Amino acid sequence: MKTSPPQLRRETKREGGREREKGGRDSLIRCMRIETPPGGCADASCGQHQPDGRRRAQGTDSLCIKSGAAVRWRTLRDTHRSTRGSTRRLRILTHVQTPTMSHAWGYAASNGPDKWADNFPIANGPRQSPIDIVPGDASYDSGLKPLNLKYDPSTCLDILNNGHSFQVTFADDANSSTLTDGPISGIYRLKQFHFHWGACDGKGSEHTVAGTKYPAELHLVHWNTKYASFGEAASKSDGLAVVGVFLKIGDKNANLQKLLDAFDAIKAKGKQTTFDNFDPATLLPGCLDYWTYDGSLTTPPLLESVTWIVCKEPISVSPEQMAKFRCLLFSAEGEAECCMVDNYRPPQPLKGRPVRASFK
Repeated sequence: MKTSPPQLRRETKREGGREREKGGRDSLIRCMRIETPPGGCADASCGQHQPDGRRRAQGTDSLCIKSGAAVRWRTLRDTHRSTRGSTRRLRILTHVQTPTMSHAWGYAASNGPDKWADNFPIANGPRQSPIDIVPGDASYDSGLKPLNLKYDPSTCLDILNNGHSFQVTFADDANSSTLTDGPISGIYRLKQFHFHWGACDGKGSEHTVAGTKYPAELHLVHWNTKYASFGEAASKSDGLAVVGVFLKIGDKNANLQKLLDAFDAIKAKGKQTTFDNFDPATLLPGCLDYWTYDGSLTTPPLLESVTWIVCKEPISVSPEQMAKFRCLLFSAEGEAECCMVDNYRPPQPLKGRPVRASFK
């Protein structure tokens, strides 16, 4: 079922500190970033948090481009533009957005995964993620190549609490941090990584393995450089490749500690801080055997553009480190505190899709 995008009727353009409105078929407009007003905390023990759909994250804007009947949302990173001698830095969302992103979504009963299909019909599409991976049903494919991950720590830029998770963003204007081989063709650039986790150690991962849940899951998001931008790639069937890594309770993971040490600066929604010289390769398991299948983003807009690469071997995280994840907040400063927990989508129907394994 197709839905018509909303009509966007104006262009807001900044000139010399003033905004000028202009009509036109092709228009560039500034839109407010809509965050997750959890609609009641995802943590049932909270019972206090109230939604605030109008708040925007500090220092963030979104840009969308209207062309004819279609609306295409761009996501840019650290764009700079000059306005009469002064340079204004625009911090732009790295998540793909669509016109329907104005509908608040979250992880509570009122706006969580069971409700997403109301505003994002693709939620019931043929290649949705995550899935339950059943090892016995996955077919070994000798043609699958080993993963080739080349990450440059100097491309790491900042860390942000976006109200759904925390996200570490990378410069992606060159082939400095890339994924090649594995199940994909061509070069995919690292855009960002983020995590999903539960309120307790018995849940939190998005993918499961024969029904087994892990306390957290890392997603490293890459985009196909055959397309001009991350935003364009995210709408293509082969546009994105996401490497998923499970976290398993065990010994303290020293490689996670730099991330955890930054949490105090990004505790509330909208908070961000510089986070440089971090090598995401340190978060990968020693063995890079993987399962792969065609899927989607696991958060709205749920675009079916992802080649999923889920590592078989988890990395360790201590109970104390997992507790630190749960100290982050869905809520912004000035709102009743609402712990960021259970920010995961449950497994979706496989619908006949093949799952391949790089190992026997």
